[in-house]
Amino acid sequence: MKSLVILVLALLPIACTAKEPAATASNSSEQAPLASAVEPAVHDVICGHKIESVGACGNYVDVDGKWLEIENGAAYGLGAMEWCSSEDSKVEIAGEVKEDKFFATYLKVIG
Repeated sequence: MKSLVILVLALLPIACTAKEPAATASNSSEQAPLASAVEPAVHDVICGHKIESVGACGNYVDVDGKWLEIENGAAYGLGAMEWCSSEDSKVEIAGEVKEDKFFATYLKVIG
């Protein structure tokens, strides 16, 4: 009996040791980029045809120096070419950046 108790006590630390999590798709270095939140703030907006790398009409917002297409602008009343003939347009906007697109959760046209 005493041997059994010693054996159980000897094996207890082994049984309680944490194991490494198995590699999953979420731990992979090839996973999709995570969305990053953008807090409500005033940002410049422009038509895509004015951006050399885009060259076609669309609604784009400047987030940290990068022009991102506003993916769900129609939900906030934006037309396809909202700022096509405008200069120095601004919006108050919040949302998230996901896969180089901007998904607004709040949008107010300022000018």
